[in-house]
Amino acid sequence: MTNILEAIYTIVQNPIFEIKSFYTGRNRANSVGDALENYIKDAFANSFHINDEKERMKLFNVNSGFN
Repeated sequence: MTNILEAIYTIVQNPIFEIKSFYTGRNRANSVGDALENYIKDAFANSFHINDEKERMKLFNVNSGFN
């Protein structure tokens, strides 16, 4: 599981200023809250540049600490 410092580093290295449009562009209807949630998940999983949703979900599950 990635720690908070690694997630912050990932955010700094991958600046995304239009969070809602970045995540809505993945063909998903998201509210601002959902977009922010996915942004934080991507920060912890370091998956900003992965477009395959199944691969992202695998990374989220591995990094959740619940497996």
